[in-house]
Amino acid sequence: YEVCLIMRIDGVCEKTFCTKVIILPACNLQPNFSWTADISNPLKYKFTNQTAPASTAAQARWSFGDGASSNEWNPTHEYKQAGVYTVCLKVYISNTCVKEICKQVVVRACTIEPNFSWLSDSIYPLRGVQFRNTTPALTTQ
Repeated sequence: YEVCLIMRIDGVCEKTFCTKVIILPACNLQPNFSWTADISNPLKYKFTNQTAPASTAAQARWSFGDGASSNEWNPTHEYKQAGVYTVCLKVYISNTCVKEICKQVVVRACTIEPNFSWLSDSIYPLRGVQFRNTTPALTTQ
């Protein structure tokens, strides 16, 4: 908008000052995200962008805390090792509206070797089979 201020003193002196005023749209983006580990690969994480309000004009920039990044809205990322990573999501609409949120994500490597033994019930064969879990203790890194 062009806005002008006109100053008059007793009809003798008059001066005008005009300038452009730029009104930016309200930036009401509220970035947020969640994550889940892949069951078959605990180093692989699915990130879900939960930014509100949803806008088709918004773009995302992810930083996964290990030097990797993505511009996907809902990316998947595989870490090379277990650890605590600061994951940041920056959501923006052009350069006029930019918001960011960062969260700590704990990545664990899980090693488990499930096993069991079984034994047929010799006293009461019609009762079936007895099972015993022989899985070693669960360890996480």
